[in-house]
Amino acid sequence: MKILTNILLVSVLGLGFAQAKDKDYSASIEGEQALKVGVNQINVSIKSKTIPVYNADVKLKVFQENNKIITYKTKKINKKGKYVFNVNLEQKGIYNYLLSYNRMGGVIHRVRGDWEIK
Repeated sequence: MKILTNILLVSVLGLGFAQAKDKDYSASIEGEQALKVGVNQINVSIKSKTIPVYNADVKLKVFQENNKIITYKTKKINKKGKYVFNVNLEQKGIYNYLLSYNRMGGVIHRVRGDWEIK
């Protein structure tokens, strides 16, 4: 009976974490100014439901057209409560990115997108 109770408890906890994974967190990525060739300041806002998250490990991978991947990590937060990255976009073209973040070693959340420099 004790084993059955433990299995049930672990199952319920696991289900709770699985549901929190997708619907509780959101992230938005925006440039400080219009993106250009050179160094750009990228601001990332992370929220848990509607509450800003300030203690996450945040990583941004930028995929360039020449198959080069650059990884940026930060815990730096600006006065507006956003994580700050200084991303170097070396040439015109399309850049894909992968933003990943987690809190205290928990579930890793990912956001994918792209930027175009004309």
